[in-house]
Amino acid sequence: MNENINIQKQIQKRFSFTIQVKDILKFLGRKKVIILALIIVLIGLPVILAGRAALNLYRVSLEVKDSAYQVKQAIANQNLDQLETSLEKTRQSLSRTKSALAPFIWAEKIPKLGRYIKDSQNLLAGSIKITDSAIILTQSLKPHADLLGLKGRGTFKGGTIQERLVILSETLEKQSGDIQKAVETFHQGSQLILSVDPKNYPPQLFKKPVRPELIKLENKIRDADSLLMNIPATIKIIPALLGSQKETKYLILLQNNAELRPTGGFITAYAQLSVKRGLVTNSFSEDIYSLDRRFRSHIPAPKPIKEYLVNIPYWYLRDMNLSPDFKTSMETFYPNYLKVGQPADVIIAIDTNFVTKLINILGPVQLPGYGTFSNQINPDCNCAQVIYKLERIIDQPRSSIIKNRKSILSPLMQALINKTLTAPHNQWPKLIQGLYQLAKEKHILVYSPENNIQKVAQDWNFAGQAKPFKGDYFLLVDSNMGGAKSNLYIQEEVKQKYTIDQKTGLVKKTAIITYRNPQSWSNCNLEKGGLCLNGEYRDWIRLYVPRGSKLIKVANSLTKATVSTNLGKTVFEAYIKLRPPGFYRLTFTYLLPFKWQDWPQKVLIQKQGGSKNYKYELNIDQKKLNFILDKDKVINLKKIK
Repeated sequence: MNENINIQKQIQKRFSFTIQVKDILKFLGRKKVIILALIIVLIGLPVILAGRAALNLYRVSLEVKDSAYQVKQAIANQNLDQLETSLEKTRQSLSRTKSALAPFIWAEKIPKLGRYIKDSQNLLAGSIKITDSAIILTQSLKPHADLLGLKGRGTFKGGTIQERLVILSETLEKQSGDIQKAVETFHQGSQLILSVDPKNYPPQLFKKPVRPELIKLENKIRDADSLLMNIPATIKIIPALLGSQKETKYLILLQNNAELRPTGGFITAYAQLSVKRGLVTNSFSEDIYSLDRRFRSHIPAPKPIKEYLVNIPYWYLRDMNLSPDFKTSMETFYPNYLKVGQPADVIIAIDTNFVTKLINILGPVQLPGYGTFSNQINPDCNCAQVIYKLERIIDQPRSSIIKNRKSILSPLMQALINKTLTAPHNQWPKLIQGLYQLAKEKHILVYSPENNIQKVAQDWNFAGQAKPFKGDYFLLVDSNMGGAKSNLYIQEEVKQKYTIDQKTGLVKKTAIITYRNPQSWSNCNLEKGGLCLNGEYRDWIRLYVPRGSKLIKVANSLTKATVSTNLGKTVFEAYIKLRPPGFYRLTFTYLLPFKWQDWPQKVLIQKQGGSKNYKYELNIDQKKLNFILDKDKVINLKKIK
């Protein structure tokens, strides 16, 4: 009985539905029903197709993500074979993604939505070009995998590092056509990606960052493009740098940035090297005082040395790096050096960061008669053991007179050079990466009387030059004129604030520089054998700003602030003394030489050679940007949020 009742209910439901449909048909009429059906098809079918296309697009985008991860792993493993395979997979995934996007191309004509479709196409096309560039480069490097210390089917086995370098330079020159093609392909891809404006995208979507990620991507692409553009010219000079055709002579200057000077530190030692077919054929090194004794300077000391250094009437080689522009300083130093030293094709300045970085990569250095030099932190100075040991040997007072104590720097420099050239080939990727990072941070500076070499150094931004710039400019230059090694401990924080007069458009700028020395005063008692690492910090300060800037005031300078012109910039000078532990705050207030609406609203902030990576802050219109100045930076003030 229950079963019959259920059957009746089902019949009633169907009958009721049929009546409803008939009523609707009767109400609408036949033509209207046909029109309604067409509307449903026209709207529903694209939705279904778009849904399927979107799912396909999502699926292949996951493939791209997976392939990109494999590329990252191959790079981490330094495996060229694995990298080539991963790049090919990425290329295929990107092509499939491009095909999956094709069904949406019609939407380009829709306002706003069309912009995103076009951007997606450009991002994909650019990514494909960049992947093609990476494939070309990988294929060019594969025959040299062993030479470069990478995993892969290299064609060269064995041999010394020097022999490897010579063969690499000769073969890379033959492959310059492929490398040029890779560079051009990357540039084409970068232009497509950089055509996408991050401002058109929200800061975040579904709680995930969008605009910041686009900005980050474009910055990386822009940097990589700039880097790759320098490679063809660099390949051309590598044979000359390695002495492939004739002997190449190097002059290496060691600048102690624990006693910071304008180009990176007090010039404390030097080395002369001759290289022929990658082999060091001659080498000699000694401390700078030995060189100055032969120089016997009678050149009157310039004003800053007379004012800030005690009892130094003449201008010695060790003090000739007064300009923060390394080329300018070397154009003073090198002609005078030639009066007592050997000619050089290339001059390279390094500092203590270079020494500690090499020891960190290559391991401790053993020197007969001096023991071991390592990178471990010594609690007596809260600094690297190699730095503390050098300072003890060189500067600590002794009961007896020891001549040429700074000569320790010569065998140490020679040992580092030898250890680098004899390093196992699997350490070369770390060495190359480490040296590149040091050069970017201006712990390595290069100058050459040879124009082609100098140009390459400038293109890589390894020449330590004050650059011309259309817009705001900022270069803070500290010079330790007190003798103590206080820069081991000094920390700086720089805050820059822009104030715009809405009526006149004039731009007032305030730069607040805070110096901190948290370390206790060293025992500088010479009679008790103290080691004076941290004493009073006497800092001659120069602030390079756009030419024509007008100084309003300098707060807390111990001398009257002066204004001059140098290197195409206006320069404000000040002087401070900081006794440890403690802090000192110096403030510059000045007017920029242009109105807010009349310039590109960008600022170039350059890093002083040898300086630490200090904290910076920019303030404009109640907006703030914090960053670490680890290299020269161009900042678009419009994009500060």
